[in-house]
This record gives sequence, C-alpha cells and structure tokens, in this order.
Amino acid sequence: MRLIIGAALALAGVLASAPLAWAQRLYVVNVNANHLNIYSTSTGTLLNSFAIPANSYAVAVDSVGNYYISYGPSSSTDHVAKYDNAGNLVTSWGTGGIITGTGGPEGIPNLSIDASGANLLVPLSGGAINVYSTSTGALLSTSSTTNGAPVGAAFNTTGTSFFVSTFSAIEQFPAAGGASTTITWGGLLTLPYGIYFQSDTSFLVAGAQLGEIRHYTYNPVTHTATWDTTFNGNVGFDSVSSPYGLTADTSGNFYVSSFNGNTISEFSSTGLLINSTFVSGLNFPEGIAFSPIPEPSSGALLALGAGVLGAIRFRRRRR
Repeated sequence: MRLIIGAALALAGVLASAPLAWAQRLYVVNVNANHLNIYSTSTGTLLNSFAIPANSYAVAVDSVGNYYISYGPSSSTDHVAKYDNAGNLVTSWGTGGIITGTGGPEGIPNLSIDASGANLLVPLSGGAINVYSTSTGALLSTSSTTNGAPVGAAFNTTGTSFFVSTFSAIEQFPAAGGASTTITWGGLLTLPYGIYFQSDTSFLVAGAQLGEIRHYTYNPVTHTATWDTTFNGNVGFDSVSSPYGLTADTSGNFYVSSFNGNTISEFSSTGLLINSTFVSGLNFPEGIAFSPIPEPSSGALLALGAGVLGAIRFRRRRR
C-alpha cells in the first residue's frame, strides 16, 4: 500500500509539472448590465457571469485568469479592480492609488497586459498613459500623449513597446515609458477605439464612428503603418455597428464587440467573417479580452492513471 501511495504521489508531481492544455475564454464587459460575461471561444456558450461595478468599460486578463476591470464616471471615483478567476475581488485601487494623473479610464475600452503578465497598461482620459505592476498595483511608469486624449491602447506582442490611439493619431511608446513617436499611417479612422496586435508588424484598429475595422502592416524601424485593403474587401468585415473592443484567440481568430449592435462578431485571422452573432443579446458590450486558462492535460492524467495501475500490478506480482 505504501508503494502505491508513493507512486501516486510521485506521479502527481509529474502531473503538476506536465504541459498544460489550454481552455479558451472570451471576456466581455456588458456595460449596461454591470456584468462581466465569460464565453467559450469554441462554441460561444456562456460559461460564467460576474457582477462588476457600474460604469465599467475595459477588461484585461492575465495567464492564470485574474481579470482587471476599469470603471468610474469621474476622476474622484475612477478605479482599476483586480479579481481572481472565480470572480472574487482581490484588490481595488482608486484615487491616490492606481489611478495617477488627470482624468480616468472612463469610456476607454482598452486595458492591456504585456507578454510577461507583469505589467498593466491603463490609458487615462486626461492624456496620461500609466503602467502598473499586476501583482502590487505599483505605478511603474507614466507617459503622456502628444496628440490629444487616448481612446485605445495595447502592448505589442513582445511587450517591447505599447501603442496608444487618439482621435487623430497612433503613438508608440517604449515599454518603460517616456517620449512617444507618432507613427505615419494611411487611412486614418475616426474614433479608433479598439487596437489589437497580431504580431509586432501587424495590427487591427476598430473605428467606432464609421463602423469600420482596418488591418495594418507596421514597420517598427520607419514607424510606418500601411493599410491592408484586402481585409476590407471581405464580406462582413465592415458590417460591425460601432466596433469598440478587439481581441483574438490562440488560433488567430479575432473578435469585435459591437457597442450599438449588442453582439460579438468572429473573424478569421485573414479577415473572413465566421459568425456575425458569435455572441448576441448583450447590453452595450465595450471592452473584450481573451485569455487561455490552464487545465491539466489529458496526457498527464493518463500518465498518472497508468502509473498507479502499474504500481498496483507490481504489488500483486510481489504477493
């Protein structure tokens, strides 16, 4: 019996260190319902729904499923709150805490976590762009836009820099903060709220006013973005009403929240419409985010079972 228990414990250690299978989750801030909805990206099935503060706008999710919500109608009550993956409030920072600078995150549908998971990007309506520690909430850097108030923001895929869209431009900042470089781009959108990087040389922008999504190729050396019009030739690509949030799953399919249409649309990585009502029946969805949640792989579970059975057979042979 001790041999069996020992084998099980040893194999449990193998299980703990085994590769993880990833379950896909789509997080949607349902603004007027004051809820964060979580959906399966394979089926669009609602998996969970958590109450969040009134006037919540944006969400970001880290690799273990902790999620961060920005909320607040005025600078006196603006917050970013951190919740665990079961919907329990971990901590909330407000005036004098995580929100440092003029204005707050109200109305801005983007928070962003970098590739390391350690840094949270929070754009403020007054023009400040702050980066905070996801573990402590400490302010790591603050920068300012030069082209007006930010309406969208995102880290690039490697976390080496972050990009902020304003009403008239997109600016690139070093990840550690500091002075920005205004990128040159063709086909400027009106109200470019959503911004999402497919790679460090490819990003998507959602223009809320005209209901248009555009794909750009980006040269980080010349700071030049070129509008890839082939995406916009696809049926359904420009049919999203008031697109605000953008995110993508691990297969590269991307999702767009329609603030006025109360839906989430799904597109392929090349801009082909997969499902215009992947999620429907929402109440003004704004910020959306994707995160894989780690689960034990079936291979690891099979290894554990096989090991225990082997130990039992060995014990029987010794008898």
